[in-house]
Amino acid sequence: MPHFGLMDSEEMKPDEASLLRARLHIRGGKRRLSQGKYAAGVAALHDALIHGMQWFLLSTHPELVYTDADCDITDDETLLQLIQKTPIFADPIYKEDFEYLSEILNQALNERMNGFDKTRYMRTLHNFMKQLEVEPFSDSDLPPEDPATY
Repeated sequence: MPHFGLMDSEEMKPDEASLLRARLHIRGGKRRLSQGKYAAGVAALHDALIHGMQWFLLSTHPELVYTDADCDITDDETLLQLIQKTPIFADPIYKEDFEYLSEILNQALNERMNGFDKTRYMRTLHNFMKQLEVEPFSDSDLPPEDPATY
């Protein structure tokens, strides 16, 4: 994965680790897509989305995360439910966007990428990440990536 060897999440605050991981996976996912590695690119970008959502909740709405002792923010459905409680993501369009992005991930994991609309996928992902305030960012602010990574 694009963050291996570039960060030590144990040495970071959870929100900072989630943001850095999200951005590293965006960079790595985009590179993989540009190389035609659609399944690997979509998997990396979905990981970026999940960690971007975690960062958003931890940094802007920690009360949603920490009020329930059983809250598992590593679970996609839990994250979506929590994020929809925030004013910015209350619009049902974000649930539809998340479901679309999740369906593309399922297609990638099942190696059914025929007819993959890279433009629509990237536009949807970018809009979501922009609302999360994960994007835009500068690649120069990230640790250098090893081009040999898968």
